[in-house]
Amino acid sequence: MTINVESKLRVAANRCRETHEKCMLILTDAFLRERGWIKVHAAEALLDLGERTAVCNEFPTKKESWEGSSQLGLWRLNYACSEDQVEKQFWMACIEQYYTNENGPFRLNALESLCKLSFAAGGQTLQMISRDASESSQAIAPFALWALHLGGNRRSASLLGEMISSHDPAIRMLSAFALRWIRSDEQSALKALAERADLESPNSPAYPFILSSALSLNASAVSAENWKRELLLILTEGEGPARYEVCQALKNGFTKDDLHTLESILDHSETDVRIGAATAICHLFERSGF
Repeated sequence: MTINVESKLRVAANRCRETHEKCMLILTDAFLRERGWIKVHAAEALLDLGERTAVCNEFPTKKESWEGSSQLGLWRLNYACSEDQVEKQFWMACIEQYYTNENGPFRLNALESLCKLSFAAGGQTLQMISRDASESSQAIAPFALWALHLGGNRRSASLLGEMISSHDPAIRMLSAFALRWIRSDEQSALKALAERADLESPNSPAYPFILSSALSLNASAVSAENWKRELLLILTEGEGPARYEVCQALKNGFTKDDLHTLESILDHSETDVRIGAATAICHLFERSGF
């Protein structure tokens, strides 16, 4: 009996090891072979898993030209890999200039990157952020509130909660995303988020963002089981970006019971889905002491 138990444990341990190796290969391969935002996503996943040397050796701190908004992702990685504070300020300033360019096409992307780097706004940039935060009908408003929150504005989280009820699904989506990133514990915001998660149509583009944010922030113990069931369904049947978002939002909340679902999408045709699943599995194994 003891031998059988030990044998099963060895088999399980070997299977976990093989799965972990596959996940790391997926992330490393995407990082080395892909371009643009997919490369950034893979790099940031590796950084999050402690693979700093492997990533930073690929990104010498020099100004390169990438296509479109992914240029912001390159600068974000250069910021993460820079150890010198002057260099970090340079890369942050590059991103800030994209946001402060009133006629630029990537202001929203730039503000998101600034927020993810915990940017402390000041001067004219802070004035622009305050203005954008007040324009509640514009998609940039949720991220402007996120930026104000980083600067210590205590009302930002509750205002993001109010935006969850917007008639515009893009604003609802971005508000939920921002609340998740700031790890809000503001009760009125969580209440609004939970209510919206129970009301949002599964056909809405905001649906996976709102549900995953609500679940990750423990917005409602009553609805949590239903949200989890819906999110696992998105992982198996949803669109690629939705699957990636669910993996990102819940990467620190998946349990061993979710492993089979995550493994089932490791060979998905879309690289970002593979990256999301691999990242979530690696974090699950890390929490489990693998």
